[in-house]
Amino acid sequence: MKPSHNNIVISSFSKNNKGSILSINVKNNTKNYLIKNKDVAVTGDLSNDGSKIAYADALGDNDPWQIYLHNLTNDQTHRVTNDKFGKSHAKISDNNSVFFLTSSNEKQVKVGKIDLNTKSQNIIDSANSDREVDAFDSKNNKLIMSTDSSSLRLQKWNENKGKNVPILHTILETDLNGSNSKQVAEVQASTVENISYDHDCKNIIICGSDINGNSGLGIYELTLSTGNLTTILTNSALQNSKDSIVSELSHPPLAAASEDGNTIYFTGVLKNSKKSNIAGLSCYPTAVFSYNINSKKLQEVFKPETSSLIFDLNIKY
Repeated sequence: MKPSHNNIVISSFSKNNKGSILSINVKNNTKNYLIKNKDVAVTGDLSNDGSKIAYADALGDNDPWQIYLHNLTNDQTHRVTNDKFGKSHAKISDNNSVFFLTSSNEKQVKVGKIDLNTKSQNIIDSANSDREVDAFDSKNNKLIMSTDSSSLRLQKWNENKGKNVPILHTILETDLNGSNSKQVAEVQASTVENISYDHDCKNIIICGSDINGNSGLGIYELTLSTGNLTTILTNSALQNSKDSIVSELSHPPLAAASEDGNTIYFTGVLKNSKKSNIAGLSCYPTAVFSYNINSKKLQEVFKPETSSLIFDLNIKY
């Protein structure tokens, strides 16, 4: 068994203005803080062998978020990127590369990659200057990205007085070098804020708003071989359930499937929560829950001791 097997990795920022990343074993509920007491919100991922964590951090007011690597064996940290573009949502692949969201020279959000062995860095899909990445995931030597047209999104934004409206989002899958790109699905959505592979990379979990005609925030499963989209959980379903322990999905909505595919771990707001001031915002704190697709049962998995917002969630199989 891999050391990080059955762990979810959670990045949060508290009302005390401290960022942290921890792992929780979903089988025995053991918790382990990997990064803590950072002065900014950090996002990151644990390697499959459990030896290191890659994360995005900003060490000064004028410092863009860069990728750092923390070795959990010797407790050493070093910076692995150093350029003018900010970075977030680092993910470690099995070939010892780190992927992250960043900006291109054309100021489009793209997936960046750095090879930890050679220190070489490149931007995935850099040739398409209009295509922008909403969210991505990496697993089993594959990279998947939700993309849209930045020019179309800006046009619709202006036409609708600063409101997001549904536009076409294209789901692309590539190898870890960004080559052999293929379109695997298309969805209409106002936003796609998170995607994640399931255990065998045959399906992806998509979180976003107004997806394929479903109003509001929701969590969906997309079958890559057919493009079929299945609704798992929506804000409207949570709000219409008197017995639900969750009042609504979080902003951003984050979700990942369990190894057997029967359970979805997701971020939401605990019912009867009180607003708190977090990162200068008056908002409801968020927590992690599980949803059994077969029984429809909801359970609380993790609630930060201090009111917090959760910005990243990864699962290690």
